[in-house]
Amino acid sequence: MITHRALILLFNGVQIIDFAGPYEVLGQARDPAGEPLLAIATTSPGGTPITAAMGLRVTPDHALEAAPAAHLLVIPGGDLAPYFDNSALLDWIRRRSAQAAITLSVCNGALLLARAGLLDGLAATTWKPSLPDLARLAPRSLMVEARYVDSGRIVTSAGLSAGLDATLHCVARLCGMTVAEAAAERLEYRWRREDRADSQP
Repeated sequence: MITHRALILLFNGVQIIDFAGPYEVLGQARDPAGEPLLAIATTSPGGTPITAAMGLRVTPDHALEAAPAAHLLVIPGGDLAPYFDNSALLDWIRRRSAQAAITLSVCNGALLLARAGLLDGLAATTWKPSLPDLARLAPRSLMVEARYVDSGRIVTSAGLSAGLDATLHCVARLCGMTVAEAAAERLEYRWRREDRADSQP
């Protein structure tokens, strides 16, 4: 029985594991009867097919403005340079984040949240090589080296596979710890939930 909705942003140059990892985790969130608890949708600027890292072609479900409202908004990382000055995309992220219960960034996706002004006054993390860039873009944030950081409505993760840990944490917040633990078991994944920071500067 669907209880929550998740929306994953896609764009040209997106890192595959940054969106596919969370998608897989969210799809494993199920009730005791095995029914999915989250409806998952993908979106991209214009709704057009995108080319992810390593040349993978993906067709999103929706254009940005046509995408459904979601409890969880996922902002993955990748080649972000072309989007830092995209005011329409940044405004969309601000508006959709305000509507969501949780906004999750994976890897250097946190840089988009910083550009959108969503990390001010919060603790945050990102892919370790991007921490200096994040500190520059979000000078009012506290940089934390952790697998993931929960700052309330914003959850940020370190690179690549850390997005799995952060997404499981979001599943626990939305659907309960039992659901998240069962999802990790189905994935045969050791959830590193202890490498987490819950803080604000």
